[in-house]
Amino acid sequence: MWIHPRPQYSITPLWSVLLENRYFAILKSKSGSSLLGRIAGLAVQASDANPLTYRIVYLTKSTQVIAVSESLDLIKEHWVLLERDIVPRLDEHEWDVRDQFVISKIIGMVQSTDEHEADQNDERSLIEFKQQFVQLEERLLTLQHIILPFDKITAITKESALGFLPNTIKIQACVGPDIKTEKKFLFYIVLRDHAYDLMEQLWRLCIDELYQKQQDSIELSHNSNNYNNNNQSESSNAAMTLEDQSSPTLRATKQKLDIEKNNRNFQRFFKLPENEDLLQVHACWIVRKKNALLGDLYLSANFFCIKYKESFSSKKYTTVLPIAKIASIQKTKPFLGFSFISDTLEITTTCGRVISVRLFHCDEALQTMLKYSQHHISNNNNFNNNNINNSPSHQRQALQIESIGVGWFAQEPGLKHEDPEILKDKVYAWNKYFTKHGEDTTMSVTNRLTKLIRRGIPDPLRGHIWAFCSGACFMWEKERGYYHQILHENKDNTSTATEEIEKDIRRTFSYHPYFKSEDGINSLRRVLTAYSWRNPTIGYCQSMNVVAGIMLMYMQEEAAFWVLCRVCEVFLKDYYVTAMIGSIIDQKIFAHLVKLHLPDVNAHLDKIGLPINIVSLPWFMCLFVSYIPFPVATRVVDCFLLEGTTVLFQTGLAILKINKKKILAEKDSEVVVHLLKNNDYDVDELDRVAFEDFNILDDEINELRNAHKFKEIKLSLYYISYNPIKEVTISIFSSKNVGNQTNYAVGISIIIFAIRLGGGHGGAPIPYPSAVIENAGETQKMNLFQAINNAMDISLRTDEKACIFGEDVGFGGVFRCTVDLRDKYGAKRVFNTPLCEQGIAGFAIGMAAQGATAIAEIQFADYIFPAFDQIVNEAAKYRYRSGGQFDCGSVTFRAPYGAVGHGGHYHSQSPESYFAHTPGLKVVMPNTPVEAKGLLLASIRDKNPVVFFEPKLLYRSAVEEVPIGDYEIPLGKARVVQEGSDITIVGWGSQMRVLNQAVHMAKEKLGISCELIDLRTILPWDVEAVEASVKKTGRLIISHEAPKTGGWAAEISSTIQERCFLHLEAPIQRICGYDTPFPLIFERFYVPDHLKNFEAIKKSVKY
Repeated sequence: MWIHPRPQYSITPLWSVLLENRYFAILKSKSGSSLLGRIAGLAVQASDANPLTYRIVYLTKSTQVIAVSESLDLIKEHWVLLERDIVPRLDEHEWDVRDQFVISKIIGMVQSTDEHEADQNDERSLIEFKQQFVQLEERLLTLQHIILPFDKITAITKESALGFLPNTIKIQACVGPDIKTEKKFLFYIVLRDHAYDLMEQLWRLCIDELYQKQQDSIELSHNSNNYNNNNQSESSNAAMTLEDQSSPTLRATKQKLDIEKNNRNFQRFFKLPENEDLLQVHACWIVRKKNALLGDLYLSANFFCIKYKESFSSKKYTTVLPIAKIASIQKTKPFLGFSFISDTLEITTTCGRVISVRLFHCDEALQTMLKYSQHHISNNNNFNNNNINNSPSHQRQALQIESIGVGWFAQEPGLKHEDPEILKDKVYAWNKYFTKHGEDTTMSVTNRLTKLIRRGIPDPLRGHIWAFCSGACFMWEKERGYYHQILHENKDNTSTATEEIEKDIRRTFSYHPYFKSEDGINSLRRVLTAYSWRNPTIGYCQSMNVVAGIMLMYMQEEAAFWVLCRVCEVFLKDYYVTAMIGSIIDQKIFAHLVKLHLPDVNAHLDKIGLPINIVSLPWFMCLFVSYIPFPVATRVVDCFLLEGTTVLFQTGLAILKINKKKILAEKDSEVVVHLLKNNDYDVDELDRVAFEDFNILDDEINELRNAHKFKEIKLSLYYISYNPIKEVTISIFSSKNVGNQTNYAVGISIIIFAIRLGGGHGGAPIPYPSAVIENAGETQKMNLFQAINNAMDISLRTDEKACIFGEDVGFGGVFRCTVDLRDKYGAKRVFNTPLCEQGIAGFAIGMAAQGATAIAEIQFADYIFPAFDQIVNEAAKYRYRSGGQFDCGSVTFRAPYGAVGHGGHYHSQSPESYFAHTPGLKVVMPNTPVEAKGLLLASIRDKNPVVFFEPKLLYRSAVEEVPIGDYEIPLGKARVVQEGSDITIVGWGSQMRVLNQAVHMAKEKLGISCELIDLRTILPWDVEAVEASVKKTGRLIISHEAPKTGGWAAEISSTIQERCFLHLEAPIQRICGYDTPFPLIFERFYVPDHLKNFEAIKKSVKY
């Protein structure tokens, strides 16, 4: 029967030829009753998809099987058809046209014939069974087929079953609904590598499809909540269109996969642009003066590439010849006037370098090369004629990467310049290399180049070599003029990315003279802005400014742009996207490698509370620049741009190993971080340890990446169903009382950065239960800042002595909590103060001591520390030290606190524990609008000083019906948000939304009943409520954003341990922030999100 053409994978000696002509052959399997025949038969079955006795093969470059059968008569019928209808027409065409004709005809015949291949395979198996086990009185009952959907597979790896035979593929897959059902399967395959490549390719295609589905879900969710109803309809239509499209995995065919694989390997091996497709490959010899090296010539539309092996080396090396750099291509005259089998092509570059290549199909290769050379010349002429700017700098001139270097690196403060003699030797070695192998984009990559780079690139050559080794020069070569064009087209446009760039450019290497100048700032701005328009999916992410900045120190602006493109899109792919999935995956891999290679260091870092990812994430995101000394970091970048991302893993491991003794001797995590950053490394020692002690293979990293990427995507897809962004956006854009433009802009900012957080904090789509207020009366929908505004409005209306003051409160405050109050009550009762927190607190205490009701706003809780002395030593002790004669109890200090996604060190802290340690104060932290209003009114009217911390992330995202009347919620009373029987979960403030998600996940996925308690008041806290709950459940988890050590969770844990010791079924757990300063771009990893709490719940219940 006819089959779709497939490569002849089986070992040739296992087949004998029955009939043959110029184009086709009939083969018969050599299997028989003898021992050798049985072995041959088993080998055929193991190595071929169609293990039937007879087959017809098409004799082309890659022999193709086109028909198979157990019947010789049927095969002969097919043979007659071929000789009658097809063979006569084949002599008319060249081989490439001939292949297309034959394959299309065979496919047509396949579609018109009923295929019974599976039945014949079963029949064949039955025959083999009877032949080999005839002495047993048994019969073959069934052939078992294992079906493992690719979207259930979690890992595919090559294994050696006996330790030395490379014949096994291990597949890990979930046979049930979640990761707990994961099982391992071992498959023994003769041609393992081919099977592995195909499976890995299909699996990766499935992973990419899942990832795209995740991104589309986030994008459609975001769009549907940000636009009006018409736009929502358009988004729905877009979603339907996406769903209607068939799966790329389902559309995949063997031919398409082969083409994709060949193109991908071609692009990666030669570091070419990702849209550069392979046209032809020719086996060849690179002719030299003394010898000839066996290699391959690859041809594409813009590049001619040569891959070859050097003598005594198993590694292959490359030469890439951009068409723009080729001066001439000609076929040389053969020796004695005639050629035998092969001919020689002589390629001359524009710099005079001559490369001689000997080929079998010389004329075919020459024709293709000349065709695309002429096409390239024509495109260049059209570009220069139609260019938006015909100045010489914008025309497509020949790219000269050897002259792109700049000298700004020399201005690095404190830079230790290399010894002149050593520098001289290095420059001499490089010039020698350039003379032999070229120095422009046609430079050859050899083993010698790797050694030179590991030794260190001389600073004057670094820009040139970085552009070449990264492959940026090839992108630049292919798209010359693109950089200036995209800047020109978007010169008047702005975006969220450009706004973020403006915030960061003056913080980038701010100590460096070049970036103190407007020239440096403008260059950095243009590079980052151009990239944000080129790739709006990424736009801009912090750390990209560091990468672009280091490039600008060594190379011209346009070159820096293209290197940034390569780093973001190839080397660190998916690092800088919203989900940061590439970075997350690599951090998990690095943690795995540290545990594997440096187990004692890993254990010690865990012991002192310093997760390795907190240290390594900035290393990878910034290529170690700014996190280790400058000369060491540049050496890392040297090797990274030549050898790839594996260098980052090796360098990270080397740094930990070099500092191993000091790390193990240190108990303070902050000291360890400082130690790793400021150690005076010997750069040569670092290179030696990295490349000799940690010889990690790229294939190992790729396998780990695939496995981790799949798990991370599946986790993210699950998480999308809990995406808090939906409710956040609805609460902002459906609100009737949005306020002025400033309010609107702040709302958008919160949405954008809540997405970057991955939804760790916002209002959850799982409805958060509202507090019940007895006799509430009429209600109105409010968000949290409106509820706070309403509480202060009531206070000012009902208390003539009440005043509100602080920085910018007169016009509504940064978060609009006091909006319209000055207009309503006058500038004497609502007014601005100088930027002096200590003065604000002291003024408030004085007013309260004189009988006024003082409501003081500290703009951010992070800035309350200058007022710490006034609050702790004056307000808290005023009544006590006067023996009750005086007090300032009518003072309330309001301050927004907590993470918001982009606050960094000084706009994200949770300082409640500092004040909860102070007798004489009350500390309150609300969560919902209803509670915020009631608790604030109670705080203002309480006869003790109160510090009232407001969760700024919930100002707009928390929305509910709030009673418009006057009511109070007693201080010191916790609220049981949800009753449960298995475990008690305690939190406060914005963390309650996170815990609510974790509780629902535990109920849905594990059937665990959680009792969720919101303390609401930290000092005094409701000990009785928590104690009663823990005595019922036997387990306790406390979670807050503040660092773990000395956090309020420690006080709760200690008290419950004292009171409930005999009732506890598991250790009390604290899920908190890390003991580090609050990070900026790594906030997502710092905050104790719902997933961390979910894992803690599982751990506690399983204890």
